[in-house]
Amino acid sequence: MTDDIVIRPLASGEAEALRDCFVRAYGDSYVFGLFYDPDQVRAWIGDGRLRSVVAVASDGDIVGHMALTKRSGDDRTADAGNTVVDPRYRKRNLAGRLALSLLELSAREGLVGFHQYPTTIHPVMQKLTQQGGGFETGVMLDYTPAGTDFRGFAGTERARPAVTIAYQVIGSAPSRTVFLPERYADVLADIYRPIGLAREVRTIAASCAEGEASVDASLDRRRGVLRIDVASIGAGWLDEIDRLMRRNDEAVLQVDLRLSHSAVLDAVEPLRKLGFFFSGLLPEYRQGDILRMQKLRSEEALRRPPNLVNPDTQRILRFLLDDAKSLN
Repeated sequence: MTDDIVIRPLASGEAEALRDCFVRAYGDSYVFGLFYDPDQVRAWIGDGRLRSVVAVASDGDIVGHMALTKRSGDDRTADAGNTVVDPRYRKRNLAGRLALSLLELSAREGLVGFHQYPTTIHPVMQKLTQQGGGFETGVMLDYTPAGTDFRGFAGTERARPAVTIAYQVIGSAPSRTVFLPERYADVLADIYRPIGLAREVRTIAASCAEGEASVDASLDRRRGVLRIDVASIGAGWLDEIDRLMRRNDEAVLQVDLRLSHSAVLDAVEPLRKLGFFFSGLLPEYRQGDILRMQKLRSEEALRRPPNLVNPDTQRILRFLLDDAKSLN
């Protein structure tokens, strides 16, 4: 029975109760440390970076949570997730009810879509993504830190579990021109097809020249992931990525390339020479579509592929594993 549980938006005064929910579900191992810091949660709610829905039991305990986090105020999409259900209240479809409430919140916020990253430790979130009309568009290997305590789920002893990349359509996204690099053109076209976005696909450009390079990086220390955002490809861009790789050789590396820039057509092969391979597509991410490539700290993840529910995602996984193996 779930009649005694109310689903509603999180209030800033409930930050401590939310922390307690995460502790019951993950101990102190949850990767996003924000939720252990009530002051920071209140600050993020106050400036609009965090919008959460929660499940509240009759005794006032928060027993479930799902959130939208925005990268910037201009974004028309957000990251969705940080899903937690108190182990005492599992198998009551709280995750499904929270997901429905988050969809309604996303529409009220005027988003055209959101991205989420279902874990592969268990099938629950992958199934919810499909049931909610979402599209899995990639796989990030070695993404979750070893030692994350998924209480109540078998298989949590596995080192650094993978997550999928998923996109949920909420509203009508802008029409865009995208340039698809030859090596990945077919797989990207297959991923795009069911989403129904208005895209003019090009695989040839009159000129791939760009201005100055713009490369930014952010290190998630708790997760052990360095994400490199290539806003524009120009002189020295690859040297900068190589420098970042050398300074962060213990991290899993991800590179984001903008498919709106024709220079992306010539970017994939140089990155593969540095050891990067396909990860996925992120539509409407950073005001456009992103091709994400990944480089692992070891090949162990290639020998223990994740458990995936969706056959389309299984095909993406086979492609990226073949892409990784062909680097050698």
